[in-house]
Amino acid sequence: MKALSCLPDLPRNPLAYLCPSQVDSLTKNSLYMRQQNLEKIMYEYDKMRTLNREKTDLQMQRKMSNMKASLQRQTVQAVSAADHCA
Repeated sequence: MKALSCLPDLPRNPLAYLCPSQVDSLTKNSLYMRQQNLEKIMYEYDKMRTLNREKTDLQMQRKMSNMKASLQRQTVQAVSAADHCA
């Protein structure tokens, strides 16, 4: 611990050693990167919502198709049963 006591006190802010133009440049770059990441997140979110909507629509189409096929089978069975009785 004694070896660390001879080191100068460093400021908590790592940007304190940079000149203001460098700090401004880093700040702008950081802001730009955050904006790019946000745009990417929003793009991926919209894409996911679209895919989920298409998935739900497809599931509904399949459900309706299965219900229609089931109704047709029931109708055919009822007609064939009526033909057997007649």
